[in-house]
Amino acid sequence: MPKDILSRDTSSGRQKVVKSVTTSAGAGDAGKLPELDASGKVDKTLLPTVVTGGTASQAAKVPELNGSGKLDVSLMPNGVAVNSVIVVAAEALAANDIVSLDNTGKAVKAVSTSTAKTAMGFVKAAVAASANAEVFFGGINGGYTGLTPGADVFLSNTAGLPKSTTPVAGTDTYSQVIGTALTANTILFEIGTLVTEL
Repeated sequence: MPKDILSRDTSSGRQKVVKSVTTSAGAGDAGKLPELDASGKVDKTLLPTVVTGGTASQAAKVPELNGSGKLDVSLMPNGVAVNSVIVVAAEALAANDIVSLDNTGKAVKAVSTSTAKTAMGFVKAAVAASANAEVFFGGINGGYTGLTPGADVFLSNTAGLPKSTTPVAGTDTYSQVIGTALTANTILFEIGTLVTEL
């Protein structure tokens, strides 16, 4: 509950009552004293926060997490960015699928049996055909099984999946290292060039 506080008016020298506030409605609350809310914290309306950045007018403001609970990339220094692109999915993609971009720029499941579908990146979330997919071109991704920690990981002949075993002639059209297994479920992605002679 707001408190009344006695203060000295610097222009008249008289005492005046100053109200405290737990939240701010903006300029109308100028000159009032901030008060902790019922949980003992400062309400974010009392701070100059921003969810996105990139302009000089946002200098000295406090970064605020976005609707996904993350910092927006526009708040990062120059040169720091998400290594991803939004494209249309040419087919339904499952979370963690390894993908290629076809000749129209759409995301398709990568597979070691087609040189038109070499691995380029991965998606973290399931996407329906014709919907927008965020394709990541490096970093750590999980949700896999059966990988050998510390070993090279290859693109599989099962569309969209990795494997720890070396490609096999007659089963795989080409060999492509897609990263290193950190655990049995997680890959540090670093897409390599493909080798077509098996």
